[in-house]
Amino acid sequence: IWEKYLGLVKLLDDEVGRVINVLKEEGLYDKALILFTSDHGEMLGSHSLWQKMCMYEESARVPFIMKLPSKIKTSINSSDQLISLVDFLPTVLDLNGMKALKQTDGHSLLPVVQGGALPRESVFIQYDGNGSLGSAQRCIIKGDYKLIVDMFKDEQFIEVYDLKKDSQETVNLAFDRSYDEKTKSLIQELSSSMKKAGDRLTLSDNLFVQFISKYKNGIQK
Repeated sequence: IWEKYLGLVKLLDDEVGRVINVLKEEGLYDKALILFTSDHGEMLGSHSLWQKMCMYEESARVPFIMKLPSKIKTSINSSDQLISLVDFLPTVLDLNGMKALKQTDGHSLLPVVQGGALPRESVFIQYDGNGSLGSAQRCIIKGDYKLIVDMFKDEQFIEVYDLKKDSQETVNLAFDRSYDEKTKSLIQELSSSMKKAGDRLTLSDNLFVQFISKYKNGIQK
């Protein structure tokens, strides 16, 4: 699998290179706007998982690279601000001097590359799996912390990770009672984001209490 994956990455890199070379040959490169991203990542065996269909970083975190026309001045080369794929459309519109016909969920990233900040503190991610089985996942990332709620039929399982200290997401802080308030805060943030997005699913009102009760044998005092 890894050989095929790396081969496809090499193919994509070569083909993007061909497009860029033509832009340069035609004298269009300095005027060109190029945005590179992906709809999802690939687990490739991490967490003993393959493909996508989960909220771990290997699947949910994707590149977002922008090459702007030379006339657009920037003040940064990279940013660690929380952005989302919903920012793609408003960014393209803004860079082309256009406005959306209706309100969008995302924000233009032009202010970011010019040294500004986005008007958001968190990013909401949702995945609806096999509807007939009732499997789904919801996620909120706020600051260094990520909350994942795994849903299967009537069960809702909580995962909380400190992405700065635990980039591989190996220590579920939901089992650590010293993080109770942080977990509750993230659950509230996620619930609010789901309602704002018009999500057809809802979190249990006593989700955290149910989780602690059901998985108390794995809880650290």
